Amino acid sequence: MTLNSNDWKKLQTPIMLLVLMLCVASVLINRAMHFEETQQSLLNAQNKQLSITQQKYRSSGSEKQDIITFLPQYKALIAKGFIGEERRQVWIQSLHHIQQQFTLFPIKYQLNPLEQTSLAFFPSLGNFTLNKSSMKLNFDLLHEGDILKLTEALASQQYANWLLRECDLNRMLQPQENGANLTANCTVDWFTLTEPSDRRTTQ
Repeated sequence: MTLNSNDWKKLQTPIMLLVLMLCVASVLINRAMHFEETQQSLLNAQNKQLSITQQKYRSSGSEKQDIITFLPQYKALIAKGFIGEERRQVWIQSLHHIQQQFTLFPIKYQLNPLEQTSLAFFPSLGNFTLNKSSMKLNFDLLHEGDILKLTEALASQQYANWLLRECDLNRMLQPQENGANLTANCTVDWFTLTEPSDRRTTQ
């Protein structure tokens, strides 16, 4: 079948309408697809937020249970002086008390400034900061057993958050009038845990 010019003129308007409808349909389809993608993104974001909220809710329940479980131990560590500010005066008084209790020779000490530290057997402390205050001790001894008296007495104290890092004993060349035969130079590290809200005191 052959179309003449009159036929093309008659078909011109329907063809233009068809093309226009196809263009409109294409635009509508694109908009529908964009709308679907937008809605899917919003749905994904809402699902993600819901998951985060649920996780926080579960975590808050777990944290609450941890607080209930460990609160007595936490309070005990505060009372012991392990959590909170360093208690230098208490440590010094403990040394004087032990010296008098066991009739030891006078103990000279030098307490260094507080500094942050770490220990291999404390691999994770959460938000807490471990601090130490190193104390140099120098005193005379009648015999080696005086060192054991001192360390055992310190270990029995309520504030026993310390470690004996090193201790050098030297025998005196000449007998002393006070009866001392040895002199000791020791280093004791006193430890405290600082809570996040109290870190400004260590900086």
